[in-house]
Amino acid sequence: SLLEKEIITSFKNQMFENHHLDVNTNSSDIFWLASIDLQKNKKIDSRLMNWLNLYGCLRNYSCAFFLLAFIIVCFHWYKILWLHQVTDLRGSRILLASLIISGVLFLRYWIIYYSYYSKYIIRAYVCSMQNDNGNDGQ
Repeated sequence: SLLEKEIITSFKNQMFENHHLDVNTNSSDIFWLASIDLQKNKKIDSRLMNWLNLYGCLRNYSCAFFLLAFIIVCFHWYKILWLHQVTDLRGSRILLASLIISGVLFLRYWIIYYSYYSKYIIRAYVCSMQNDNGNDGQ
């Protein structure tokens, strides 16, 4: 889901007011400055760390299953090239399963990071900055 126009406008205005940066430049500084500002609030920082742990865990599991598939492929090529054995390809089902699991976990990581985590930073930044400025969320 896309962010509401009011949230985007408020984020742009607050980022320019606090850091003199234009959000339309697509600089990674905007993301990191918003993250750093949010770390000052312990409640928001704990939620950000939760998101980071969730997506980091999925990324690591995805990488582990991909490495398992890579090791199986290397073993198959070793058997074919050096041992000249083509008939015994044990582990092919594990190879296929590990590639599928790796892909599913990576897709889930991508969804969490880009759909939830990055949008949470924008929403939390807008909410946090509005409360810091005494606007009571308006």
